[in-house]
Amino acid sequence: MKRDQQQRRAYALCRLSGAIDRYLLATTSAAKKRAMKWVKAWAMAAGLEGLARN
Repeated sequence: MKRDQQQRRAYALCRLSGAIDRYLLATTSAAKKRAMKWVKAWAMAAGLEGLARN
């Protein structure tokens, strides 16, 4: 089943939320760096380019 743009964005926002949670709960700098990589990737997928650039 092909997803429409709204469904893909909703999925990306859900994954972005999880990535942000992982970043906030990370205790080591390596874990924070790895989580931030995914925050940026899912922000880009969700269309939040401003968050992805930082």
